[in-house]
Amino acid sequence: MKTLLTVCVLTLSAVFTPLYAQVRGRISGTVTSEKGEPLPGANVSLEGTLLGASTDAQGHYVIVNVRPGVYTLKVQYIGYQTVRLRGVQVIADQTTVVNVKLRETAVNLGKEVVVTAERPLIQRDLTSKVVTMTADEIQAMPVNNVQEVLATQPGVAVLTGTPIAKAGYNAQGIEDFRLRGGRNNEVGLYIDGVKVSNPVYGGFGTHINNAAIAQLSIVSGGFSAKYGNALSGMINLTTKEAGPRPTGSVNYQSSRPFGWKRLSSGQSLVKNLQRGQFTFGSRLRVLPRASLFVSGEVKASAGTCYPFDDIVWDDYRRVDLGDTTIVLPSTQEIVDGYLRYGSLDSIQPGLSSNWRRVHGPDGRRINPLDQYRGWTPFGWDNSLNFFGKIVTHPSRSLKLVFSVLKDRRYRQGANYSLGSYRYFFEMQGQNVQIFNSDKETLALTHLLGPRMFYTLHVSRFYEDRKVRILRNYGRRYRSKWDIFQPDWANIKRPEEYVPYAGPEAVREPFESVFYLKADNRWYSGDNSVNLEARGDLTVAFGRNHELETGGQINLIRLSEESYQNISTLDPFPTIYRHRPIEGAAYAQLKLDFSSFILNAGIRLDYFNARSEFWKDPLNPLAPEQPNPDSLVYNEIVRTQPHLRVSPRVGLAYPLTDRAVLFFNFGHFYQSPNYRDLYRASGVNREMSLRLGNLIGNPRLQPELSVQYEIGWQQQILEDFALKVNLWAKETSNQVSSVRVPAYSDPAHINPFTYSVFLNQNIGSARGVDVELRKKLTGHFGGTVTYTYSRAKVLEPTSWDGYWSGATEKTRPKRETTAPWDQPHMIRALLTFFSRAGEGPALAGFHPLADLQVSVIYYGESGFPYTPYLEGNAVVERYSARWPFVHRFDVNVSRYFRIRGHRLRLHLQVRNLFDRKNVMTGYYRTGDPEDPGTSSYYTMSSTYWNSRNVMHYRLRRLLYWGIEYQF
Repeated sequence: MKTLLTVCVLTLSAVFTPLYAQVRGRISGTVTSEKGEPLPGANVSLEGTLLGASTDAQGHYVIVNVRPGVYTLKVQYIGYQTVRLRGVQVIADQTTVVNVKLRETAVNLGKEVVVTAERPLIQRDLTSKVVTMTADEIQAMPVNNVQEVLATQPGVAVLTGTPIAKAGYNAQGIEDFRLRGGRNNEVGLYIDGVKVSNPVYGGFGTHINNAAIAQLSIVSGGFSAKYGNALSGMINLTTKEAGPRPTGSVNYQSSRPFGWKRLSSGQSLVKNLQRGQFTFGSRLRVLPRASLFVSGEVKASAGTCYPFDDIVWDDYRRVDLGDTTIVLPSTQEIVDGYLRYGSLDSIQPGLSSNWRRVHGPDGRRINPLDQYRGWTPFGWDNSLNFFGKIVTHPSRSLKLVFSVLKDRRYRQGANYSLGSYRYFFEMQGQNVQIFNSDKETLALTHLLGPRMFYTLHVSRFYEDRKVRILRNYGRRYRSKWDIFQPDWANIKRPEEYVPYAGPEAVREPFESVFYLKADNRWYSGDNSVNLEARGDLTVAFGRNHELETGGQINLIRLSEESYQNISTLDPFPTIYRHRPIEGAAYAQLKLDFSSFILNAGIRLDYFNARSEFWKDPLNPLAPEQPNPDSLVYNEIVRTQPHLRVSPRVGLAYPLTDRAVLFFNFGHFYQSPNYRDLYRASGVNREMSLRLGNLIGNPRLQPELSVQYEIGWQQQILEDFALKVNLWAKETSNQVSSVRVPAYSDPAHINPFTYSVFLNQNIGSARGVDVELRKKLTGHFGGTVTYTYSRAKVLEPTSWDGYWSGATEKTRPKRETTAPWDQPHMIRALLTFFSRAGEGPALAGFHPLADLQVSVIYYGESGFPYTPYLEGNAVVERYSARWPFVHRFDVNVSRYFRIRGHRLRLHLQVRNLFDRKNVMTGYYRTGDPEDPGTSSYYTMSSTYWNSRNVMHYRLRRLLYWGIEYQF
C-alpha cells in the first residue's frame, strides 16, 4: 500500500507539476536609447518563433521557454530604428543577456539595423562547469559522432575499445566513457530531455547522427536538482527544428571516396568508410503553423584494422633440406587440409617437423597461418540512423512536438579484449553485435503568461542488444541492401556453438594459440522499455528570478538472457525479467540579483526494484537441508522502495562585468546498474549458488556522490577569457562483490562457495581545470584546456571482489589509483577561417577564401598498470603508467557559393603525424612489443605480431567529403 501511494504521488506530480526544463533557456536584457534612457513598451521578439516580450518601465525584458540554439532577436520601438541581432546563442538552463540600444529617427524609413551578436566569453549566472557546443562548432571539428565530440573535452574519458573498459564490454559492444574520474555508468545521457542511457550496463543506449544536433552540453560538477540518477554529470543533446524557410543538406564522406584508391592509403584504404547524411527542414502546409525536420545517416565500414608486419608464410615456405629444396603447402592448403584430415603429415609428409625450418628475416619462426600483410581489416561496422521531428503551434500559447529516433547498428570486429587475437584467423567464430533502439517523444508546452509556462512529456525508449555467432559466415547480412542486421535464420542457437574448450574445437597444431574452428564464449542479449511521463512548471518573477518544480515517473521493463561462458561447462547464465519503477520530484530556485546569483534546489528520488531476495545475503540457507537436490532457504523478503533526498546549492558572485566567482555543493544519488541487481535473480539463482557464481542483489541501495566545486571566470582584454575550476567528489555506498566461502561461519549452514553484490565500495576524485578561450575574431579562435586530476577507488568495478575471490575479511580496505586515472589531460581546439574574397587571387579566383581549418590536440597521461616483478614480489596496484599520448586531428573545409546555396569540400585527418601512441603492453617490461620472456624467441613472430598490433591507439586516418547545403 505504501509503495502504491508513493507511485501515485509521483505520477500526479509528473502530470500536474512537471519536470526537466533542461532543454530551455532564457533571454533577458534592457532596451535603451543611445543616451541610456529606458524605453518602456519596446517590442522584443525571436524571429521564426512565436516568442517575445515587451519591456517594462525600466526598459527590461525577459523571454522564457526558449529552446537552446541560435536566434535572431528583433527589437522595435515607435520613433526608433528597428534592430535585428543575429547569432544570439541560447544555452540550456542559462540566461543569455542581450542589451540593445536604439537610434532615434524622426521618420520611419523602413530600414533596419542588422547586428551580429557575440557570444559572451563569461556567463555571469553560471554556478557549475558547463561546456556547450553548437551545431556549427561540431561541424567544424574533426569528429563524426557524439562519442568523438565528447572525447574533445578534458575530463571526459572514452574507454570503448581500450583495455581499461569494463571487462566484457568490448566483446559485447557496450560503450564505456567516464566523466571527472567516475565509473562507466555515472553519467546521465539525454536527448531532448529524454534519458537514453542503457539501464542495464550504463553508457549510450542509442546513437543520433551529428547533423541532427543543434546543441550539446556537458554539465559536470554540481548540476541542478532538475537532474538526477547520475553521480558524475549530465550530457544533454538538443535536436534541430525546421526554420521559417526550407533548408537541407546532403553530405557524403569516405576514407576511399567513390572507390578511388589514389586518395587513400594504409588504414584509410582498408577501413573503406562510406557515410551518407542528409537533413531537411520545412514548414508543413497540411498542418497550420507546423514544421518538419528530418535527418538520417547510413554508414558502412570495416570493423577494426591492424597494421601487421610484411612477414607472411607464403613468402618463406621454400625449405632447404641440404640435398634438396622443397616447397611447403600454402596457408590455405594447410588450413583446409588440417580441418579435413586432422594431421599435418597427411597434408604433406614431414610437414609436422618441416614447418619449424621456416624462419623470417628476423630469425624467428613463422606460423603457417600467417597470411596478413600490412593494414588488414576485420569484420564490419554498419549503421542506419533516422531522426524526425514535427513541431506545431495550435495557438500562440501552445506548442506541440513529436519526435522519432531510430537507430540500427550491426558490427563485428577485433577490439581489444581478452584473447580476441586468437580469432584473427577464424573470424567466423568471433561474436557479432546487433543493436536496435527506438525513441518516441510527445511534448506539450503551454505558455500561461509572459513569465509562466509548463511542459508535459510522454516518451517511450526501447533498446535491444544481442551478441551472437553466425552459422554461415558467407551470409553476413540480411540482404544485399539490408546490411544493418543479420539474416536471423543464420544465427546459431546456444546448442550449436562449438565450445572453444570442447572436443569439437580445433586449434592450429603449430603453437596451439589460434583457433581454426571454435566459437567465442558470448551468447548474450538484453532489452529494455522505458515509459516516462513528466513535466515542469517554470515561473519567472521579479527582474530575473525563476522557480522550477516538477516530477516524473518511469515504468521500466527489463529482460536479459545471457550466457557469459556458453562454450564451457559453467555457462554463467543471467536470466531475468523485471519491471522496476523510478520516480522523482524536485524544486529549483534561481535568484538573480545584481550582486550575486543563487541556485538552490532539492530533489526527491524514488527507486523500487520490485523483486525479492534473501534477507541476509551472507546466510541464505536454512540450518536444516533434508534434501540436497532441493535447497531450503532462510527468509526471503520483498525489496523495499528507496527514497533519497538530495540538496544542492550554487552561488555566483559577479565581481565586475568581466569577473565571476562561483561555488557549488550537492548530494547526488543513483540506482545501481540493473545487471548488478538482477544477475542470477531469476530461475537460475539456485544453479548459480551451486556453481559458485556471482549473484545479483535486488536489495542494493542507491549510490551516493558528494561534490564540491569553486570556479573563477575572468575576461582578459576583449577577446580572451580565463576559467579555473577546482573540484572534488566523494562516492560512497557503491556496489562491490564479496566471496562467501563454504562453511566460513560455523553458525551458518552453507555448503556452497558463492559471491554476492553488496554496497561496500567507495571512491574519490579531485582535480583542477584551467581553460583559456579566444573569441572567434580576426580569422582565429579557440580553446586550450588543461586538467589535472586524480581518481582513486577501493575496487575498480562491482565485479572485482568476485574475480579476486576477496571475502569480507580480505577485501581491500584502502583506496588505490583507479585503472582509468589520467592525471594530465590537455585539449586544444583551434579554428582558423577566412571570409569570401579574402586571400591572394589567381585570375580572379581566391583559393584561400571561405576556408576553415580546425585543429584538435589531444595530450594525456597514459593509462596506469600494475607492473610485474620477478618472484611475484608485492607491488602497489596501478603504480606504473604507459607513455604520454600526443595526437593532432585536423578538419579542413572549403566553401563555394552557388546561387545562394553552399558547397563544402572537407577533409578530416586523424592522428595527422601518424604517431604510435601506446595504449597498453607487457607488464613485465612496460614495453608495447617486448614481453621480456624467453618465449619471445621460442614463439613465432606471428604470435607476437598478432598481440603487439593491439597495443597501440588510433593510427592515421583520412576522410574525404563533399556536402551540399541549401
